[in-house]
Amino acid sequence: SDAPVVRLVNLMLAEAIQLSATHVILTALPGAVAIQYVINGEAVDREQTPRRMLSAIIARLKILAKVDISIKDQLQTGTMNITVAETTSNLQVHFAPTSEGTTVLIEFNTVAKTPIVPSELVIAPDQPKCVRAWWEARSMQSTLQ
Repeated sequence: SDAPVVRLVNLMLAEAIQLSATHVILTALPGAVAIQYVINGEAVDREQTPRRMLSAIIARLKILAKVDISIKDQLQTGTMNITVAETTSNLQVHFAPTSEGTTVLIEFNTVAKTPIVPSELVIAPDQPKCVRAWWEARSMQSTLQ
């Protein structure tokens, strides 16, 4: 009986964990929301979601990540924990405004790994190319403003 957006977000996060994704990238397109999982350092396209779902997906993720839902014009970062198949993962969720809509980068960090520091926004050299591109685009946007 969960709302469709709740089911969608739960399914997306559970599937990403089951596929051993290290990241999920959500990008607003003119008619859809592109969902990519980063698996073995490569971005893998998943099914797109209708664009009308974007604001509900963002709101749901912001609530889960304990981020101020009213802020839409600046980079925000929050964290959440999720348990799938008895494995608990710590997720760091970054929300960035773009001219097309908010884009999201979710970083998965299982409890067995070193915890992610929420205030640390340095692009690590070992990040997958698509994740580095996400951060570099955010860096370019902030210098243009």
